Amino acid sequence: MYVIFENIFTNFRVVDCIDIALVAVIIYFLAVWTIESSSRYLVGGAFVVFALYVAGNAFDLYLTSLLFNGIVTILAFALVVLFQEEIRRVFERISRLRLFEKGLDRAIDAKVDMIIESLSILASQRAGALIVLGGRDPLERHIETGVYLGGKVSKPLILSLFDPNTPGHDGAMVIEHGLVTKFAAHLPLSKNRKEVGERGTRHSAAIGLSEKCDAMILVVSEETGQVSYARAGRLMADLSPAELKTVVEKYISEQLPNRTNRTILQMLTDRLGLKISSVLVACMAWLAVIYQPGKVLRTLEIPVESAILGQDMVVERIVPEKVSVTFLGMAGSINLMDPSKVRIQLPMDSLAEGDHRISLKADHIDHPANVSVFEIKPEFVSAKVLKFAEREIEIQPRLRGSIDDRYQIRSVDVSPASVRAMVLNPNETERARITTSAVDIEGLSSTKTFEASLEVPQFVKVENASDLEVKVTVRIEPRRTRP
Repeated sequence: MYVIFENIFTNFRVVDCIDIALVAVIIYFLAVWTIESSSRYLVGGAFVVFALYVAGNAFDLYLTSLLFNGIVTILAFALVVLFQEEIRRVFERISRLRLFEKGLDRAIDAKVDMIIESLSILASQRAGALIVLGGRDPLERHIETGVYLGGKVSKPLILSLFDPNTPGHDGAMVIEHGLVTKFAAHLPLSKNRKEVGERGTRHSAAIGLSEKCDAMILVVSEETGQVSYARAGRLMADLSPAELKTVVEKYISEQLPNRTNRTILQMLTDRLGLKISSVLVACMAWLAVIYQPGKVLRTLEIPVESAILGQDMVVERIVPEKVSVTFLGMAGSINLMDPSKVRIQLPMDSLAEGDHRISLKADHIDHPANVSVFEIKPEFVSAKVLKFAEREIEIQPRLRGSIDDRYQIRSVDVSPASVRAMVLNPNETERARITTSAVDIEGLSSTKTFEASLEVPQFVKVENASDLEVKVTVRIEPRRTRP
């Protein structure tokens, strides 16, 4: 046991701590979402199936693994389909995170008594009402209908909007950030017939919207005069004004916390048990997946690169271009190796011109410090080093098009006519042709001088060739006619 903890302590890195922290945060938010989700029992069942799949693979339960290999794939697809609405809500919440604000808008706080009093009056008059109190989740996607208002919340406004004689009294009123943003809005109806029961359309709409977002919906029954509220797909009916006020204030406190009054200790201790459990699960996952006791081997195919040679030397080829290298290290370190960052760098700056056989050593391999090189195959590579030699190379002009038929070209002169260049020794000087860029002489009828750049082959080096401009003079004369 001591050896295991010693290995963990020796190989544990700062990035591992960050890794565990990020996974713990993800687990925590997934746990909160599961608790708040109306489909949490289905999530629990999916988790049990996944746990059985992991256990089957871990303990080599072949029949169980074979059974669950297909089920897990189907389950993953089914979860995306079944929880597409919840997944959409998660991403919407992430996109609307406000990390640098002092606090969210709590303008609704002062309006609670006014809303409760208005609902009580409507209940006594048996006037139906539907009021949406927006939370963190956006409502635009779920409430596409309605009339935009943007008015302040007041008792006369609420009573007038739900007056049975007004055309929009059957719709919902939406309150966000202390303002009435919409009225006469139509909410999505719930498909949960068990929860809706014998209640009417208003209650079904309240439950339906609460299933899709974190809003609280207040309902006044036109038939019974009872006041109810819907949240997270559940409906709580027949509340007194005092009970309703307590529920609304608690909802506001949860959805729109005043962050300026919360200490760091309060934020850390909020749902402390769930946070500690998330960290423990993340640590267990790291130990089970990333850390494995003992050392393991891993073989990679690594490209061979050469160090930069002098200005007059070049490596023509290296054979083979890749070698097989086996590394030895702790499983966690081996698993975290990025093959794209492992390189073999050959020291060739002291090599002379010609063919070389170079012995590969561990020092030539750029790899993480916490793993070692166990084996290299092959142990040698062949490299051919070529040397440049200085030559005087004539510049050849390149023409495009044809001159006027009445004239003929007398001569084509290039200035300068030649250039000093470095040429690889195996290539004949005659092959080392340097030409100008194409000069367009189409329809030319008089002598003209053009400016052109140089085109240099790969095995020839000219200092600042891209900046070197030459002049090409095309001299023409009238075409001679026979007497």
